[in-house]
Amino acid sequence: ITMVMQTLQIRLPKKLLDDIDKIVESNLYSNRSDVIRDAIRRLTARYNFLEQSSVKREKIEKAQEHYIH
Repeated sequence: ITMVMQTLQIRLPKKLLDDIDKIVESNLYSNRSDVIRDAIRRLTARYNFLEQSSVKREKIEKAQEHYIH
């Protein structure tokens, strides 16, 4: 499966870019783009997990209200 990549131009503070470069220099990632893609993947995965948890919590609360009343 080939993923079509879109290009996005972003501006980052020098300190953040320096930190990204240190990560690349440590050979954990091949380049800046890989670092940023992985960071965004992790952020969106956490967001999606929290969003799903919130929906589940709301369903549980509604079910509890039904049985309490």
